[in-house]
Amino acid sequence: MRRAYDWVGAARVAGAAVLTTLVIQVPFMIVGYDGWKAALDFQGKRKADVDTNTVWYWTNYFLGNDDVDLYNTIVGVASPLLIVVGLAAAVYLGWRRYLETGCFPWIGASFAMLAAFMLFHKVHSPQYTLWVLPFFVLMKVRWWAIAIYLVTDVVLDLTIFRLFAVLTSRSDMIWWVIGGVNLGVWAHAALLAYFLVTACRTGLREPLASFVRSELPPAPPLTRLAEADAQQASRWLGRPVLSRAGVTLRPLTITDAEALGAVGAGDRELGPWTSIPSGTAEAVEYVTAAHRDPHRLAFAVIDDESGDLVGTTSYYDVDEANRSLAIGYTFYARSAQGTVVNPAAKLMLLEYAFAEAGAVRVVWHTHENNAQSRAAIAKLGATFEGLLTKHRRFGEGWRTTAQFAMTDDEWAAARTALTERVDGLVTPA
Repeated sequence: MRRAYDWVGAARVAGAAVLTTLVIQVPFMIVGYDGWKAALDFQGKRKADVDTNTVWYWTNYFLGNDDVDLYNTIVGVASPLLIVVGLAAAVYLGWRRYLETGCFPWIGASFAMLAAFMLFHKVHSPQYTLWVLPFFVLMKVRWWAIAIYLVTDVVLDLTIFRLFAVLTSRSDMIWWVIGGVNLGVWAHAALLAYFLVTACRTGLREPLASFVRSELPPAPPLTRLAEADAQQASRWLGRPVLSRAGVTLRPLTITDAEALGAVGAGDRELGPWTSIPSGTAEAVEYVTAAHRDPHRLAFAVIDDESGDLVGTTSYYDVDEANRSLAIGYTFYARSAQGTVVNPAAKLMLLEYAFAEAGAVRVVWHTHENNAQSRAAIAKLGATFEGLLTKHRRFGEGWRTTAQFAMTDDEWAAARTALTERVDGLVTPA
């Protein structure tokens, strides 16, 4: 089955991101627009120089390049381009993990994206450390990677400001200051590259890991629709119209409600062992329930001579994977009982199930005390398999069900006997 994509969910994620940005930014824009804009202007004018802790500056520093314009041009193009490439790489690595496990590593991919941004923007800033720390808590990041990151972060904090003082006073450079800054910058750069590559495969810590394992994300809408379609009884059985011996079975529709309700309304004691709708309103509920059950296929039973609906029957508990189904939810008008209607209907249902659909097992359920139904099922050639205690609800209590079954191996002999019975009940023209 093709994978279905949750485009609605994707739109919600994008909408949530936009809404979050607006909620955070708009109040500052309203309260002090000039101050809000000044902060953006300041960030827009910053250069990748000595105070930004970038791999760009320190690479250029050791290369000894004095062409400031060329350096700024290179950084202005390479930095945003590589950030975009890094973000795409993080998403790709997350997608690879999704194909392997069936679950997209949102937390790992987010960590990888943050690592890509910091690597190609600037590797250190006090607030950046606060961004990284939650991932160390949530994810099983290697202890040595956490230790190196935090130690070199402290080294950077202790040396970068001393470096500013040295440069401002134009004093002689102190070896441990320049060394500490570069140790911190390049150690962070190496670790960020490591996080970018490994984050999507890094596991989660408890209790988050157990929650993720036990609470699988809901399937996308199109996948749920495809799965629902796959469970429909009609996917395997279709919606056949069957005719034999003056009796027709066709799919039960909502327009049959009035006639079906009239069958029950005409005889209040028609079905003491089962729930039979009486009147159109109850019949509408009955037909609706049948249609909403994906494992059921309900039929209207029609007397061909009069064209009247004289009852209903169903396939239910339809299990395509195991090639099994049950026949039941059957009741007929009093006038149809004892005639060819029921044996003809059962012959058609069994023949279609075994010969056309390839079923290997057909089951019947009835109340243990329903002697008439038990005798009728046994007369079809089905085998009594036992009693199922508290199998179904019945009125205010529970029903003990008598279960009968027939397999495809038994059908040939049963078919011969049932065919002879039906033919014998048909009145010659």
